[in-house]
Amino acid sequence: AGLPLLALPFSTDQFAGAEDLRGGGLGDAAVPCVASATEIAGRLTALLEGPAANMAAALGRDLRSANGAERVADAVERVGAGVALIR
Repeated sequence: AGLPLLALPFSTDQFAGAEDLRGGGLGDAAVPCVASATEIAGRLTALLEGPAANMAAALGRDLRSANGAERVADAVERVGAGVALIR
């Protein structure tokens, strides 16, 4: 959809995924059992008004411009072959 994400991880690998979003500039994360509605609203506003919105929109355009099924298949094959996904 080309929108930044606010992750609210609560278990296992969700924390790593949330950090990847944050590190990639495409999102943010909050602790769901601690975050207040005000904090969540503030984080969402910051995401939608900040650089993450432009980065996510550009990524969305890029992904929509290519054959998604083919790109996913290629990525799965590269992971299976031990090749990094970052280009």
